[in-house]
Amino acid sequence: MRFPKNLIFLVLVLVVGIIGCDSKIAPHDLEGLKASTEKITGYSCDFTRTMDGETVHGRLYYREGSIRFESPASSGGDTVVTIVNQENDTACTYSEKLKKGEISQGAAFYQDVPLVSEIMKAISAENARFLNAEMINDEEYAIYAVEKMPMYGGSLTGQVYIRTADGLPLSAEGARSGRQVNFQYTNYNLETLDQSLFQVPDGISLTKR
Repeated sequence: MRFPKNLIFLVLVLVVGIIGCDSKIAPHDLEGLKASTEKITGYSCDFTRTMDGETVHGRLYYREGSIRFESPASSGGDTVVTIVNQENDTACTYSEKLKKGEISQGAAFYQDVPLVSEIMKAISAENARFLNAEMINDEEYAIYAVEKMPMYGGSLTGQVYIRTADGLPLSAEGARSGRQVNFQYTNYNLETLDQSLFQVPDGISLTKR
């Protein structure tokens, strides 16, 4: 028995559509969201940190055990770099142009930007809960409430927005030590970064945080 070509095409479209729907991570599927980020070995993204009306823009680079933050110097014309070695809990901040350490903007100013792994750990905690899903710029995000999400210099209680397509965070916002803080993440680049990005220039030392 021969089937019309248009009927065969319709069946194929339906099968592909069903497979596509099954592969999508449901907003409340915590294990699915976690699994989508566990395979990430390195990434970089732009971040915006706003606290007490002051906003800082920069870029975050992550490779397992190492973090690099870059942000324009408050005086302009230069870039402030913070390197963090997670394995021995050391860090340094320096001016990229002058290669001078102990910049007034201070390492702690940048180190509280939560990492993807820290946010995923927070939504996995017993006191975290799924709130709802929301479409933003034609993409679906899962919204989770978190309590006392560990971060450098304190903890955050508030909400995080996770993109269901890949488990990457869009934002984390709430109260930290009684102060309102908001972190935004954009322009992700998923790749294993070269270790040279996390090397400290000659004459500058990593010190205990």
